Amino acid sequence: MSKKRKPGRPPGAKNFQRETVCVLPPHCPTCRSTDAESIKIVITHSIDGVIEEHHYTHVVYRNVKCQECGQQYRTRSYEHRPGDESEPDRDAGEDIEDPNITSDSESTEADDAA
Repeated sequence: MSKKRKPGRPPGAKNFQRETVCVLPPHCPTCRSTDAESIKIVITHSIDGVIEEHHYTHVVYRNVKCQECGQQYRTRSYEHRPGDESEPDRDAGEDIEDPNITSDSESTEADDAA
């Protein structure tokens, strides 16, 4: 007859202190739902930088589809991959258009027109 295992942690197991990290999931721009399905299209750029004192080595774009309303949208995440030895792709960031960032030439043209 085999010994029956006792439930729970083994005697002498240590407690570990773990920090809590707050992560806000991306949401649908139409209905604000966070329930989304990945569409298997992932674009990764090896770009390093710092955002709000957090270092990242890769920018990852994922196409997703909202489960609630069917809206398709793209999420952008900044990941730190310390073991990846690939050379940062400095030029890749120039091809990406961010609607929140305007170049200096656009702002000066708008100022000149006014």
